[in-house]
Amino acid sequence: MRDWQALVAERLGALEGGEARREEVVRELAGHLEDFYLEKCARGFSQAAAMELALAQVSDWRGLTRKIRLAKREEEGMNDRTKGYWLPGLVAFTASMVWLMILQLAIPMRYPWYATDHMVAAHAGSGPRMVSNSGLQIYFLAAPYLCWLLAQPAFGALGAYLSKRGGGEPRARMVAGIFPSIMFLCALSFVFVIAVFVERNPFVFGHPLYFAVILLPWVVLPAAALALGVLPFLREAKAQGI
Repeated sequence: MRDWQALVAERLGALEGGEARREEVVRELAGHLEDFYLEKCARGFSQAAAMELALAQVSDWRGLTRKIRLAKREEEGMNDRTKGYWLPGLVAFTASMVWLMILQLAIPMRYPWYATDHMVAAHAGSGPRMVSNSGLQIYFLAAPYLCWLLAQPAFGALGAYLSKRGGGEPRARMVAGIFPSIMFLCALSFVFVIAVFVERNPFVFGHPLYFAVILLPWVVLPAAALALGVLPFLREAKAQGI
């Protein structure tokens, strides 16, 4: 019985990824050729003819080796991007959003014992009227945001740490750390494009600077805070001499 793995091994060139990777490729390719050979034999072909047809499945062994190397590089590059960029960034973004949701639930817009709208005494000839306590309303709107903003360095550090653990280079750590702000920028840009080109929203046309104003609290300031948390993870560990 012909040793298909030995036959493939002597024709296949060196591969990246070590001997274990080469053995895996040799085993898979040898199994494919052997199955093809047995199929042809079962159909009445002679062993020599079946062998020739099986080997003809690979017309260029060097070309096959190059393709396997390129596929390996692409696979490793995709894994590196996933571990260095996407997973750490998504973890940081999810943690940031969960924290904002908790703050919004924990700090209600108004308390029942201190309404933001209250009655004031009547003046001459007029009844009592409702007055809005704008300062208190602003406080209840700003409190969750400020608490969320102050926590952003922790989320930036989380993303950068996970990226570093995944083998991410400094650029990948920075991107993973500020990923929540990148997601906010994408979301706001999408809303702006829809409002301008799809809905033809007259308010957006009349107030184009409002978009830039929104970017400051939801993109620029969080990005700066996130970057503060990333900075400690940008330094490479110095090699220690023996």
